[in-house]
Amino acid sequence: MTLSRLFWIVVGSDVLFALMLISSVAAHPRGQFDGLQVLMVLVFTALICVIAGVVALIRKPVAYQIGIFLTAIPALLFVLGYVMSLGRG
Repeated sequence: MTLSRLFWIVVGSDVLFALMLISSVAAHPRGQFDGLQVLMVLVFTALICVIAGVVALIRKPVAYQIGIFLTAIPALLFVLGYVMSLGRG
């Protein structure tokens, strides 16, 4: 698998993950800060799209490596927070 293909898979899965979170909040509002949660997910999605645009313009292997690292961080942080919340009960 080439770096470019891996990069676009990571970007696509991040955007799909963000859309799933937004649709979950829209379908089942749970509190007064749901709008803030949607806003933060949209900001992360916009950041991922900007990173994808810059990498698409550069198209160098180093750019793909840096892009994979930067686009994987939001998803990894969310998964880490979810696992930590499971440990708290």
